[in-house]
Amino acid sequence: MMNFNDEFPEREDPITRKEKELRDNVMERIGITRLMCFPHAANIISAIGLGVFLYAVADYALTRSLLRQVYLLGIAWFTDLIDGPIARKNNRVTALGTALDHGRDYLMFSWMIALALLNIRRIPDPFKTFYLLIAISTGILLIILLKYVVRYLTLRRLFREQNGHLTAMRCEFRFFRWYLRRHLQTTAFGRGSIASFAVGDLLFLSGVDIESTALLFIGMFILFLQPVFLGGYLYETLLEPQQKILAYEQTILRLQKLAHPLRAYRLRRQENLQRRSEAKRSK
Repeated sequence: MMNFNDEFPEREDPITRKEKELRDNVMERIGITRLMCFPHAANIISAIGLGVFLYAVADYALTRSLLRQVYLLGIAWFTDLIDGPIARKNNRVTALGTALDHGRDYLMFSWMIALALLNIRRIPDPFKTFYLLIAISTGILLIILLKYVVRYLTLRRLFREQNGHLTAMRCEFRFFRWYLRRHLQTTAFGRGSIASFAVGDLLFLSGVDIESTALLFIGMFILFLQPVFLGGYLYETLLEPQQKILAYEQTILRLQKLAHPLRAYRLRRQENLQRRSEAKRSK
């Protein structure tokens, strides 16, 4: 029987855990999480990011400026970078914050692809085909949402069967809250896919606007990383949570075994150097 009382996600895989720890430490060191140490700070930051995104869409309708889009969307993506560490620092990982975070990400993904397609005539010929391939792979990431919709409908039916004493509205609200907090948590591969697309596409759009070949090349190079992360994310979605964690742990063990001879070689080399230095001192 499914346990609907536990709202927190399954044990995270090691890569996602390390990625979150690294991001939390960086935000702590530069002081962002210390400044935002008040209730609902993360939800406020997520809402600001969504507001900036909506303003960017309205601004493009009025000005048709790609460079202004780069600035505004850069601010919106920055809020996506910091809202997670702030929520964890304040121990306020809420269903509302998760909904705002994922909703904003999907909207910005879609809008940035649309921006490039709307300005496809301004993209130099060698880059057009490559960008269209990247856009298609990113579109696959958005289609992954359908898997979560199917899972949502399946689990909602089980939740209703176990909570038949609740009213329909109360039952729907409780399940929606539980599902957001337990199942819509971004993994390291998902974060890598988002980050590579956001940074690469912002640089690429800047290159299109100011006609800089260097920015176009750098942006395209970073965008090529996105399908790699996307492949890992697609693999994750095909596994159940416990299977995913087991697969990651086995991969890390294999890497440690491969690294063991190198570590032993380094230790032997350090010992030899130390012996030589001691021999020179004794002379």
